[in-house]
Amino acid sequence: MLLTGDYHTHTIYSHGKGTVMENALRAKEIGLKEIAITDHGFEQMAFGIKRKKVPQLIEDCKKATLET
Repeated sequence: MLLTGDYHTHTIYSHGKGTVMENALRAKEIGLKEIAITDHGFEQMAFGIKRKKVPQLIEDCKKATLET
């Protein structure tokens, strides 16, 4: 089976280890065509993204889309 996307990735905005750009570049490196950033939301006490970080996450996603 050929996988072309990963629809469950996390970044440093919740409990992932990489940035949005690092995730995008790695996906491209291994031949994926698309990924989804699925960081945990505000209600997740231990790992959720903070509301004040959402605008930066959106900008990071836009930048990764344009540069990869």
